[in-house]
Amino acid sequence: MILFDQAGAGARTATMFGPPGSLQSFVEHFWTQRKIPASAAQSWRIPPDANPYLIFTASASTSGEPRVRCMLVGPCSTFLDIPVGDRVYTCGVRLRPGVLRLLARLPAFELTNGALPVEEVFGVRGRQLLDQLGEPTSWNHAPLRMAEFLRRELTRHGSFRPLPIHRVGSVDELAEDVGCATRTLHYRAMQDIGFSPKLWLRIERLHRAIASSIGGARPWAEIAANCGFADQAHMVREFKALLGESPTAWSKRSPFVPSAETACAD
Repeated sequence: MILFDQAGAGARTATMFGPPGSLQSFVEHFWTQRKIPASAAQSWRIPPDANPYLIFTASASTSGEPRVRCMLVGPCSTFLDIPVGDRVYTCGVRLRPGVLRLLARLPAFELTNGALPVEEVFGVRGRQLLDQLGEPTSWNHAPLRMAEFLRRELTRHGSFRPLPIHRVGSVDELAEDVGCATRTLHYRAMQDIGFSPKLWLRIERLHRAIASSIGGARPWAEIAANCGFADQAHMVREFKALLGESPTAWSKRSPFVPSAETACAD
């Protein structure tokens, strides 16, 4: 998510918006981001995430006209490095896990670690959205335009109840909370979320650790204990497996945000 991108650099360069009432069951938040400061203008590392996104970006080009695109982004099972040096504007929507299947009308696993242009997913409606967002003079209204688009696309689905991942600590607990067998839960998670419940829980635990490390000086050992890891060594292994580097290396990525104590976190 934008709050965690590049170890917290995203949180310092973005403006966040809550969703309107009609979209609260489908959307976690909106954000906008102007040109990233030179000190952070590099390839940013994005953590893995079960949430899908709708993202509009405008990038500088040699012609002087910004290159624009709007993508429906699927869940990511591992980290992603993206170039941001030429990015001049971003407007994004963090959708709730499970919403991707409603929008794309296909199983979520088909878009895991992938993305599709809105004009490919939604046809004429997607092209109209891209045209509305494409002019720089319209960027101040981009969150409103994207909210209106999502409202039209999602209204027919009525209420939406995501899997209660934040309330549980194991696959068995999640299956019991949902009221189904673990095999049924696995099938539902692949269809609705895009990967297995076990990986989803690992990513959620990683997110808790990242959130605890940003903006403070808590020891890594304390973070590991509070976030559900067996011990600090277990946390280090999970960082390397899911983020591609140690907690220490990750915490040094942001030029803006003080991070947790780095001793013995390699």
